[in-house]
Amino acid sequence: VRKTFLEKVADIRQINTGYRYEGTWVAANLKIRLPTPDTHPDFPAWKLGLTPQEVYDLFWPKGWHFCSPPGKPTATGRFGPYEERMWRHEFRQDDWNAETMDAEALFWEHLTPMITRTESGDGKSFERPAVYPQDCIEILRCRPFTFTHKIVNRWYHRKTVLIGDAAHVFPPFGGQGIASGIRDAHQLAWRIALIEKAAGTIELPSDTILEAWAKERTQSVKDAAFLTKMNGSLCNDANPLVFTIVSWVEWAIRFVFPAFESYDPQADSERKGMRGLAGGFFLSKYGGGLRLPQVYVDTLLKGTVLSDDMFLSAPSPMQVLVLVRGNHPPTYGRRTIKDLLAKHGIPHGVISPDATSILSLNSEQRPESIGSYAERSVRKASLTPLKRLSKRQARTGYSIDVFDSRLGAGTKYVVVRPDFYIFATARNDKELDLCLQGL
Repeated sequence: VRKTFLEKVADIRQINTGYRYEGTWVAANLKIRLPTPDTHPDFPAWKLGLTPQEVYDLFWPKGWHFCSPPGKPTATGRFGPYEERMWRHEFRQDDWNAETMDAEALFWEHLTPMITRTESGDGKSFERPAVYPQDCIEILRCRPFTFTHKIVNRWYHRKTVLIGDAAHVFPPFGGQGIASGIRDAHQLAWRIALIEKAAGTIELPSDTILEAWAKERTQSVKDAAFLTKMNGSLCNDANPLVFTIVSWVEWAIRFVFPAFESYDPQADSERKGMRGLAGGFFLSKYGGGLRLPQVYVDTLLKGTVLSDDMFLSAPSPMQVLVLVRGNHPPTYGRRTIKDLLAKHGIPHGVISPDATSILSLNSEQRPESIGSYAERSVRKASLTPLKRLSKRQARTGYSIDVFDSRLGAGTKYVVVRPDFYIFATARNDKELDLCLQGL
């Protein structure tokens, strides 16, 4: 559609960005069958009591994997229904020559070390290295592909909107192509929901909403490309000596300053969100564009959950979060929120008065003590104390003070988008009035 139609009528093309990439990868789709003691009696795994299914899970582990065997970055993993046992395997082949190289021969050369095991999952050694039987691996397709990184100069034309590979292409390493495609769809879906749910009350400016979506997606794809480039360079092209020096320097800093945290560019990008973007669906003047922090909270109905979970049951796409500090009951003025929504003509299909959540930033306060327990339409939660979190939950960098540090200690109201980006923040009722007017 883009190439044969939109390029001609609307000049929509995929163009290069600041991150230029072009490379050849050999990509194979596989269907895996299970070996059995009857079909492969000499397979070493049987002597350790493994079942055919356990053998499959050992050699073809769940998830998607990015690795770099010497010289060849690799993207490999399961896809499709679990019972179908489908597998995708891709590796970079920079010096590809169609006249002298055979894709399947290179594939087996690259795959065989990866499907060779010397021990079971619990560490018991096989009597000899076990190679997954090649006759149980059916190659559905195996050929070279040229991958580039490009993005469209426009994301939509009239009623035709581009997402996924139609809008952008990535190299396989890092998985940002499919991740960005999912973000495209999700961030488009809730905007369409806003337009549809408001249709019976007012007509929202769809072009304005789509243009904001396009600008946000362009920025997000550029950020994803930067991280892909950086991670690819670190994994595949960096000088090992440089890594050694950096590791020793980091060790020395940690030894002198135990509280030192390594710089994480992905986490930093998440914290900043889209604050520097002009024309996004948020109010920069009122703290919009940031990512809503994620912490563990105690809730009335679900127990201890990640804070994102408390927003999922809201009756409208957007909602208002009220932050409460100290031990006193919240004075959030639910009637005030309802009156302000009505004042600015915001349909309940965009923000419902019942789409209100209260979060106490006092970890010693229980959610049932926040306001009236009978007010069931309001989701209530309080921060889970650090002492009740495991090391796995409270990982390095986790902080229960993140709402104050990111949003400001005076923030009282947060207008939250369905993708957990912040539309706006307000310190009082007057600022909330201005934020809803901006919406």
